[in-house]
Amino acid sequence: MMTSYPLWGILVSHTCGAVGSHVYLSCTSTFIQHSITDDTYKSVLQATPHLGLFVVIVLTGHIADHIRSTDYLSTTSTRKIFNSIGELTPAIVLIIAGVLPSSHPTVKLTLLVTGVSLTGCVYSGGYIINAIDISPQYAGIVFGISNTLASAFVLLGSATIAESVDAGYQGNWEILVVITATIYIFGSLFYLVFGSGSPQHWNTTPWPTDHDETREPDIANSAAKPATRPQIGGGTCALLHVDFIDEDART
Repeated sequence: MMTSYPLWGILVSHTCGAVGSHVYLSCTSTFIQHSITDDTYKSVLQATPHLGLFVVIVLTGHIADHIRSTDYLSTTSTRKIFNSIGELTPAIVLIIAGVLPSSHPTVKLTLLVTGVSLTGCVYSGGYIINAIDISPQYAGIVFGISNTLASAFVLLGSATIAESVDAGYQGNWEILVVITATIYIFGSLFYLVFGSGSPQHWNTTPWPTDHDETREPDIANSAAKPATRPQIGGGTCALLHVDFIDEDART
């Protein structure tokens, strides 16, 4: 597994995306805390990025599935496009928001909320769902490794933000914005190069070998030997002995 480039594409992109999303939410929350005075309005705005993220995740999931089902694009192309939208676009938006002067709080807040919302593209169309593409059999293990690595870097990033960023000093925030955008861009480009939507060679599925899936069902022979069993109400029901399904599958 660890020699698979598509797996490393998920690991690197997931780590970069998780760190970027955490910084995004931290910046947005801190900006709202310092720029909005009305407590009620502040509470509503605090929920806005998460609401936008939810909407984008739901919509992009349907859009990505539609594109793949109609064969407009391959699974690999679909994943790379949505992953780029979910990482490159927020990076650009974050840079713009970071260089804007404090005299434009509404524009800056709108950009931050938009950037957070667009990161939802990676959940339903990018690296998050990609584990199922490259390994349906071991998708849980792949995501477990990926999420553990990403979470570790998020914890490290949280400590770094707490130690190095002073909300009252604009210069530190600008440095943080540039670093975060760079991380986003690196993760997106890495996934563009190494990402894939095809099952990998290490994705083994031993269960199909229990029976021959290529054999056509003997419907005529099965129908010729029905069995009966009692049913509630005194009636009977016919059971087709389908010999190409093993006992576990029938159960």
